[in-house]
Amino acid sequence: MVKVISWNVRGLGSRTKKKALKKLISKQILSMIFLQETKNSTPDSRFLKYLWSRDAFKGEWVGSNGRSGGLISLWSEQFFTLESSSINHRFTLLQDTINALNIPCIFVNIYAPNDPAERNNLWNELIDVKNLLNPSNLWCIGGDFNIIKCLEENRGISYDLASMSSFVNFINSMDLVDLQLNDGLFSWSDNKEVPTMCRLDPFLLSSDLLTKFPTLHQNVLPKSLSDHNPICLSVEDKNWGLKPFRLFSHWMGDAQFLEMFNNSWQATTDSFKAPGIFNRLKALKFIVKNWQQDHANKDAQRIS
Repeated sequence: MVKVISWNVRGLGSRTKKKALKKLISKQILSMIFLQETKNSTPDSRFLKYLWSRDAFKGEWVGSNGRSGGLISLWSEQFFTLESSSINHRFTLLQDTINALNIPCIFVNIYAPNDPAERNNLWNELIDVKNLLNPSNLWCIGGDFNIIKCLEENRGISYDLASMSSFVNFINSMDLVDLQLNDGLFSWSDNKEVPTMCRLDPFLLSSDLLTKFPTLHQNVLPKSLSDHNPICLSVEDKNWGLKPFRLFSHWMGDAQFLEMFNNSWQATTDSFKAPGIFNRLKALKFIVKNWQQDHANKDAQRIS
């Protein structure tokens, strides 16, 4: 099983919170963990070994600015091989190869600012980074984005619609997908009697990553010693039979896809004489997969 957790811990100063984090890492048998708001200037190697005591691991981190910010990313050496990294006070970007599949992937641990202008600068910076890198890289971004995509991800807070729109545009520009969140609707709460809640901490993934790992899902874990819930992204090893066919909503905004889909749907009427809609959908499955691969190859050629 592959399992990655992202958690805004809101400080790692107390012994109780350190023990809770160590227990979480050990219990979940993690491949990787992203921590935000560690409020730790420079975590030493003994502390990291204390947290990740199960097997050989590597780590990258960003120290806090006083008692603000701080990021830690830890991972099992069996999970992936790090090739390069890019680090600033808002994110750690790890460019690596997932060992089990020998595929390139980029993991980003992010802590976005509250200020809308600074947040937009962060979105643009990550878009620029992606455009400079190999288009075949798969992306997995987790952390605290400090913004929601839509009003349904919020209860009790007023959000700027322009900021929400900028976040959605960032997701689309990066060609990312936000999986359904299981076991809960929100990832942050102010813990009051009548709580304010919102979803600030999703994992955002390349659509092609879902093709490689069709059983990927993200879950809200029980709240511990932070006002944020840990979020767990995991892949089950069980064999569930044939891989599911995925059709992503953002393709519907692509004029070439819509033309291909409509033409193919009409063509399958003549190609498949057997009654029922199943045969037409079965034919479309292979046509759409071929379109997706051809579309990706053309994008790669344009960028190169």
